[in-house]
Amino acid sequence: MPRHPDTVVAPNTAFSDARGRLGSPHRPGQRMSRSELADAVNAALDRLYPGRDVTAHYVYRTWIGKIERGEHRWPSEERRAALRDVLRAVSDDDLGLFSPRRSATPISSEPATRIENLPATMPHLGGIEEELASGGPETVGAWLRELDQLTLLTPATVASGVSTRIRVYLDVLDRLQVDGARRHLAGVDAHWSEFMSWISDNTGEPDGGLWLARAHRRAAEIDAQVLGAYTLMRHSQRALADGDIRTAIRMSRRSLTHGPVPPRTHVLCLIRLAESLAASGDDDAHNVIALARRQLRRAGVDATDQIARHCDLRYVTAADARCRHLLGDTTSAASILEEVLADQTAAAVLDTGLWHVYLGECYLTADPEGRPTTAPEPCEWRLRSARTGSSVPRSRSLSACVRIVTWTSLTRSSPHTAAPSRAGDKMASVDLLPRTTSTDVQTRRPAVAVLPVGSFEQHGSFLPLATDTIVAAAIADAIAQRHNVLALPPITVSCSHEHATWPGTVSISHQTLSAVVEDIRASLTAAGITRLAIVNAHGGNYVLSNIVQTANASTPSSVTLFPTRTDWDNARAAAQLITDAHHDMHAGELEVSILLHVQPDAVGADFVDADHAADERPMLLVHGMRSYTHSGVIGRPSAGTAEKGRAVLASLADAFDEHLAVLLQQP
Repeated sequence: MPRHPDTVVAPNTAFSDARGRLGSPHRPGQRMSRSELADAVNAALDRLYPGRDVTAHYVYRTWIGKIERGEHRWPSEERRAALRDVLRAVSDDDLGLFSPRRSATPISSEPATRIENLPATMPHLGGIEEELASGGPETVGAWLRELDQLTLLTPATVASGVSTRIRVYLDVLDRLQVDGARRHLAGVDAHWSEFMSWISDNTGEPDGGLWLARAHRRAAEIDAQVLGAYTLMRHSQRALADGDIRTAIRMSRRSLTHGPVPPRTHVLCLIRLAESLAASGDDDAHNVIALARRQLRRAGVDATDQIARHCDLRYVTAADARCRHLLGDTTSAASILEEVLADQTAAAVLDTGLWHVYLGECYLTADPEGRPTTAPEPCEWRLRSARTGSSVPRSRSLSACVRIVTWTSLTRSSPHTAAPSRAGDKMASVDLLPRTTSTDVQTRRPAVAVLPVGSFEQHGSFLPLATDTIVAAAIADAIAQRHNVLALPPITVSCSHEHATWPGTVSISHQTLSAVVEDIRASLTAAGITRLAIVNAHGGNYVLSNIVQTANASTPSSVTLFPTRTDWDNARAAAQLITDAHHDMHAGELEVSILLHVQPDAVGADFVDADHAADERPMLLVHGMRSYTHSGVIGRPSAGTAEKGRAVLASLADAFDEHLAVLLQQP
């Protein structure tokens, strides 16, 4: 969360000194670590509030760090009580804890008028917190009306200073809702955060996605179906702008599951789905556009559907042209856009600017014979038209459309891309079950079998229980695409005992896993395939190392375990992941990236806000995962991308060459 530029953050030395006076319960002679303090606080919460579910107040190592750095000064009453108990403090003041609302230091020491060009209706900064905190229905309504007035401003006006002020408002909102307080403000927060993401996207700021994720989270807290659908629709739009078409399709489909929502909002969600399908080469986009047009004609006027008031028949028609262009029908797309722009009916400035850009792209792409246009002047004029008024050239949307068309053109012309090559093709996902026939095996006579081993265990709220199985199958599939191997179906349940306290986790004993692998190996040997590569995607399957060691002791170079730690480290480096294996242990950047690439529909939207650090895990084998994470996550899932997942799998496929060479050396 961005802070106001005048906010001063000072280290809380009283708190860190209090921790320093306590000894470590596990490391004699050393002071208590942040992780140990977090464990002690959580235990104190359970003891101080018997019979009450206080898991929402549990703390983590990183939270303790924020307290000591002065980034957080006023925890919940329950957390303060537990901190006083553990740190043996008489009062909150002894620990340097105080409420910012009773502090003598204002949010800003400068007068509110220092930002130029603010609308006259903007509330005065000095009273904003009190007004929001009062919580009356009239106050909430007033803030939403204020937001409605701001949405009528042009992006250039907003960029001149209002965005700075809105960041301050949102910082105040964030502090007011700490620990679930003032639930009635979540809806206000969701609307303002969504507006802030729109401002960021259209003024070149890099944090639009973070604001949109916050808006979606706040909407989910109060089950706001309309705003939930709208934010997912916006997520789809952003993904398409970034060229992540799989995610765009998934997000648009999810937006359509919310309801009930007003007709125009539903039509917007249909339009995003149509554009995403068109970008993937799926001409079902035409059917979706037709459905959107029918629904809009039946919609009539809905005074409650303010968030989608710009969605009219001309908007849908322009989207139809966009889809036609993405599917390669440039001639009809240009004709439709020319008619749309000839209509003098008032429209949103940014929308009009985009339509000019789309038409310019139609002129640039090709003539009906597929040759580049020899008359660039119309395109240049359209681009100049797009930049008139307040449709600023820095707009994310204006630049994104160029990237989409470039990507689409490349995928149609390059034989090396995995994108669909003809209309109607779907984006392919990894197939967990190989479709090899007995005849295939007899013809190809593979010398090596590849056995994926996954698990069925919790991976937070946003990844499926079968995540490790999907990852193992994806690696095995990448190998099978390059080498003449027999790809076996995965082992889907293995040794996940460290996750046993989470619902849905299923395990087998290490003896059972060992027996299954040995039986498979014996069956392969009887069939004449004496070499086996075990592709393991679950770190808890320690017994697999012993199986490989034992097998190679009796039959050298007959079994390999892949990927090794070095293989994983090299893949992370090749894909430019920002985390390492220790800090990104479970349901983090690596696994999210791979699933975004091979099974994007399986990744929930909340991965963008699920990071959790637990760098010190000395008793993991003793206590299991629950002692170090309550969400089930240890890592940085928010950093995951489909492109990183693709690069990881490519690196691992390369790394397998060395393992295969060793196996084939067997006499």
